[in-house]
Formats: sequence, C-alpha cells, structure tokens
Amino acid sequence: MHSTASQFKTGRVSNIGTTGIQIFDDQTARAMISINIYCPTGNDGTIYISDNSGVTADSDDDTDGYPVSADDTLELKIRNPQEVWAIADSGVQKLFYLIV
Repeated sequence: MHSTASQFKTGRVSNIGTTGIQIFDDQTARAMISINIYCPTGNDGTIYISDNSGVTADSDDDTDGYPVSADDTLELKIRNPQEVWAIADSGVQKLFYLIV
C-alpha cells in the first residue's frame, strides 16, 4: 500500500557552491513521505548530498556526500528536510526539489 500526501512543496536552490550549505532552512518545510532532488541538465558539475554540515565533494572518505550529477534524481525518505546539506565540486550549481 502506498502512502499518499495531501500537501507538497516544490522549489529551487540555485546557490550551491564549493562550501557546504543547508538546502532547506525553512522551519515549516516538513516531509511527510520523501524528498526528491533533481539536478538539471544545465549543471556542469556534481552536487554531493549529505546529512552533515561538513559535507565534502569527492575529497574525503569520511565526509563525502552522495553524488548527484546533471539530469539525475535522488529520493530521500526523511522527515526533516533541515538535515539535508549540499556542496558542489565546482562552480555554482542548482537543484530542484519536491517535498511530499
């Protein structure tokens, strides 16, 4: 049986650079089922996703995030979006999200 949601939230984060950032700082954003993260085809670098503010981009075995390249989607089963951090391996990248 699939869970259904009566509300969802969408948006874009367009300032992901080479310093880790908290993707969702809106205290009202709570996921009921999941968060979908999509990196658009226009990105020329990789975004690394983590639950750690010290996230790194393919430089440290202990702190590297999960890589999400252009045209990739990542689904997270997490209830607290404020626990999601991101860093780019180069330049300034963006992502789109759907919180359900």
